[in-house]
Amino acid sequence: MISIVVPIYNVQDYLEECLNSLYKLNLEKEIILVNDGSTDHSSKIMKKYQETYPDETVIIHQDNKGLSEARNSGLKIAKGEYISFIDSDDFVDYNKYERIILETKKLNLDIGLGNYKKIDINKNEIKIIRDKNEKIMSGREFIEESNRIYVESWANIYNLNFLRKNNLEFKKGLLHEDTLFYFQVMIKANRVKYIDEEFYFYRIRKGSIMDKISDKNIKHIFYIIKLLLEKNKNLKVKNIVGYSIDVCYTIQKNRKLVNKSILKLLKSNFNQISLKRKIKFLIICFNSLIYKDLEEAKF
Repeated sequence: MISIVVPIYNVQDYLEECLNSLYKLNLEKEIILVNDGSTDHSSKIMKKYQETYPDETVIIHQDNKGLSEARNSGLKIAKGEYISFIDSDDFVDYNKYERIILETKKLNLDIGLGNYKKIDINKNEIKIIRDKNEKIMSGREFIEESNRIYVESWANIYNLNFLRKNNLEFKKGLLHEDTLFYFQVMIKANRVKYIDEEFYFYRIRKGSIMDKISDKNIKHIFYIIKLLLEKNKNLKVKNIVGYSIDVCYTIQKNRKLVNKSILKLLKSNFNQISLKRKIKFLIICFNSLIYKDLEEAKF
């Protein structure tokens, strides 16, 4: 029923907790472990689980190519009716995970959109507040009706045939690949639904991709934003712009580049600000981060 793709790169301290939560899932499944060039003991842990669950485990070994290509490697060989992408330093509540998979199948969805919690190093939980619009609608409608966009691919269940029919995969070599993937799959999807199950636990830790925002991160993020705004002119862009501003604000705050006028704007009633003013603010963010040369960031 479900193919679970787990990209793995130097996560020996977290991998067993992740895999234990996945193998408890009481559904017909294949767990595709993609060893993306790990240099620690992750490969030994993978082998142990393959020996314990030989009928449910597929292992791919490859040179380090990054998260996008690791996910794509699993996507190419997956055999399930549905597919899910789980990061190897996170874990799931397997009962809630099962419920969201079964609901996605029952309703014949292209994408079942789930929920998650963040946890810190002390296992303190940080709840994510999401819109609870649980109607079945197209992905475009969902984007347009949402008050806030959540782009994390690991929080969702995808119909595998839907992804393959539309040639949807993660862009190679791109950081923050979830953002581009989210908008691409949602724009193509005819049947999506938010399913209110907090099944996923996202671990906040040092050394993760999101732990430090570098110049490369910024350039890749702005490449994605520019591409989305250019390619989706026929889609209401208010939420793409709103999401982009959120990202710019986060980057500026982390890099201590936020100025008083930007803070004043963001603290005001944002929903009452015109789209024209939001786009103007987005340009300010671009300029303040000194990335006018986006044409150089090609993939």
